[in-house]
Amino acid sequence: MLGAARWLVAGLAMVIAVCGAALQFTVRDDSPLLAPIYYALPWPVIGGLLFLATLLGTRTQRLPCLVATLAALGWWIFQSCGWAAPADGKWKAITWNLGRPKHPSAPLVKLVRAERPDLVALIETGSLDKNAIATYERALPGYRLMPLGEGLACLTRGSVMAGVLSHLPNGSDVGRLRVRIGSDWMNVLVADIDAHPWLPRRQALRALLGLASGQSRTIVMGDFNTPMESAHLDGFRDHFREVLAGPHNGFRETWPFNVPLLSLDQIWLSRDFAPVFASRRYTFASDHAPVVATFSPAGQ
Repeated sequence: MLGAARWLVAGLAMVIAVCGAALQFTVRDDSPLLAPIYYALPWPVIGGLLFLATLLGTRTQRLPCLVATLAALGWWIFQSCGWAAPADGKWKAITWNLGRPKHPSAPLVKLVRAERPDLVALIETGSLDKNAIATYERALPGYRLMPLGEGLACLTRGSVMAGVLSHLPNGSDVGRLRVRIGSDWMNVLVADIDAHPWLPRRQALRALLGLASGQSRTIVMGDFNTPMESAHLDGFRDHFREVLAGPHNGFRETWPFNVPLLSLDQIWLSRDFAPVFASRRYTFASDHAPVVATFSPAGQ
């Protein structure tokens, strides 16, 4: 009886893994009904299910399950993991979902002091009152912190035109602002796409793309709560470059708590920018890892 239960679990794990792999290679999250399954079955989970089937399956099942496990994990590592050496660009940007910390956030101050970025997109900041803003600006001389509303903020070393908050479909938000760093102006969009697994992402991401497209020197960064491989980001791939899809080091998945499952936190650069180097940083200060990227004008 115990053996039958083991084989049943092994068979179920194999079926779920095969379904997950099929979604990865076909419709992805393009179907609203299948999207939650797609989000729940990234390649590391598929590999884990196949390994479970390897351990619990019959003797004849173990070898093919082991080969499938290695293939799934190998494909994931090939897609995700980068080996590029750190390189400086003209500018540096960070995006980080802070997870509503107590202010001032010592990990945030430490990260900014260590990296000296030109732009920092902050998501889920929690309440940022005047005292908290003044404390950050004293701790980080030369930086200005601008709350955008709905837990979004931008920290920059440049001058900032007034930010505008826009509501996207299904509870998502984006803050828009123009930032001047030295003599260079940039359009910056700080996005937070709703995380609910049953809400479709298509409308919110299309609206975000509509706001971002058609402008030069544009950066869209934040918590997309959508894997980088999503079908709904194909439009972004047509007009923008994602920094962790370029030269990077380590895994590009940023959630949860340093476990590389889903690449939710992203920085997209318009085509007149070129990503130079990117990496995620390991921290337990939030369930999301910050992404740090250097970039330059295209062609330089």
